[in-house]
Amino acid sequence: MLLVDRDESTARFVRGLFDDASAGSGASSWEFHVCSDVHQAREALAVSAVDLALVGSPTGEEHRGQAASELATSAPERTVLALHAGPDPDDSAAPLGTVGWLPLQGLTGPLLRRLLDAALERRSLQDELALVRNQLRVAHAQLAKFAQIDPLTGLLNRRGLQQVLSRVLLWARHDETSTAALLVDLDDFRNVNESLGHGVGDVLLRETAQVLRDSLRSGDYAARIGGDEFLVLMPRTDAREARSVAERTRLCLSKSPLSLEGRTVHATASIGLTEISDATPSVDELLARMRMVVRDGKLSGKNRVAAETDRTEGPRDESERERFLAAFRNGATLRAVKQGIHTLADETVAGYEFLSRADCPPFSMPQDFFRLCFENNLLTLVDHQCFRRGLEAASALAPGMHCHINLFPSTMIDVPVGHLIDSLPTDRAPEQYCIEISEQQIIGDPSYLSEPVAAFKKHGVKIAIDDVGFGRSCLESLARLEPDVVKIDRKCVNGLAGDDASKRFLERLLAVAHALGSEVVAEGIETRDDLAALVEMGVEYGQGFLWGRPA
Repeated sequence: MLLVDRDESTARFVRGLFDDASAGSGASSWEFHVCSDVHQAREALAVSAVDLALVGSPTGEEHRGQAASELATSAPERTVLALHAGPDPDDSAAPLGTVGWLPLQGLTGPLLRRLLDAALERRSLQDELALVRNQLRVAHAQLAKFAQIDPLTGLLNRRGLQQVLSRVLLWARHDETSTAALLVDLDDFRNVNESLGHGVGDVLLRETAQVLRDSLRSGDYAARIGGDEFLVLMPRTDAREARSVAERTRLCLSKSPLSLEGRTVHATASIGLTEISDATPSVDELLARMRMVVRDGKLSGKNRVAAETDRTEGPRDESERERFLAAFRNGATLRAVKQGIHTLADETVAGYEFLSRADCPPFSMPQDFFRLCFENNLLTLVDHQCFRRGLEAASALAPGMHCHINLFPSTMIDVPVGHLIDSLPTDRAPEQYCIEISEQQIIGDPSYLSEPVAAFKKHGVKIAIDDVGFGRSCLESLARLEPDVVKIDRKCVNGLAGDDASKRFLERLLAVAHALGSEVVAEGIETRDDLAALVEMGVEYGQGFLWGRPA
């Protein structure tokens, strides 16, 4: 026990109570030290195994609380109590970091014993809690690391690579430097799995990962993105240097035969090479481009490096369908058209929705070319290109006009939302942009869209749920995402004027939208009768062929 007090009578009083408490309980006596000031107490704590420190009125200290706080700060692992003679201590002088106050008035030996036992127990529990919290921090750090690491190879996984890709593109934009990427695809890996088993295939994948570590430079990032594909990001690297690294990697792989299950396996890889930019800020978009480059290398004989810049007309046996895919991958065939969104009361134009078209028959309409892209893993890449085309076209609008741009839910997840927000031109207020999400494309629980939707809204951009009433509507999507705009599908609008059942259905949809505080836009208006019915029902905005086709 350490007592810090300049008044000897206080020390004798506390010592007597403590001795009485120890004697009455049959416990062994405790060693008792007395110091007159905090400086002496600090020195005593440094050389003695003190369990408790009681702070009275040290020399030179006006408040016990201040002295106790100073002592507790210098020895945070010790239990420090501040003594006070009155019934109520000054709360404003309560010592920071101490266990609490110990009243002298009415204090008895047994009561002192209980108070000190409670103080020591509390300190023990605090220490255990601190230990558990530290263990949890370590565990959380490990889980965060594991969430970004492929458990088989120890390389980055897709999630970890996406974070790195976002950082690398930011550095490239800031430094105005080039960034290259390699897609390493093992040749005939399926044959290894089928002839020697998946266990041998796993060994080959681990060995490939080690070759990548040994052959790449210290500033490069390697990831396994699934199956036998590995993606490498090379910051501050131009195409010439990237090709040199790619060739070195290819040679290292082909010159490292593996003895597996009594058989020698010669692993080779086809490697695709490209330079990357903000045009492909997501891993999925990057893969969509690079897989076609790797495919060219495999068609040309495997075990070779193929660069995206090597592709001109494509392989001689490339089919018409493949040429269409190449056109969509490059984005050159895509363009944006616009359709007016009208204020129904006076039919003035309040804004425009920008839609996508492709100069590539028979895939000119979005329902056709998006289906083709979906079947060939190009959906995010092409949808992101359509998004940018829409923004480019919107820049020509007069100030004050609202711009509606469409995005697939998958694109909002695959492409970092910060990049999408940064793509918005700054010559127009954020609230003049509206991102339309088709409810037909929302799969399952819509909560996976909550984060990107919240990010857009925080920036001031509006969110619209499109195609509401198409026939697959989910109330949860509206309630969860809380859109600023609800767009009623043309199925609910066509023939509305002469269909009482359609009017009742629309009234229910309008009630939901109004409960959410959302504006309503009716799509597919083609007749004056339907327009009049919508105005009568209180729908404020609409669009459709009544005012012309998209152009």
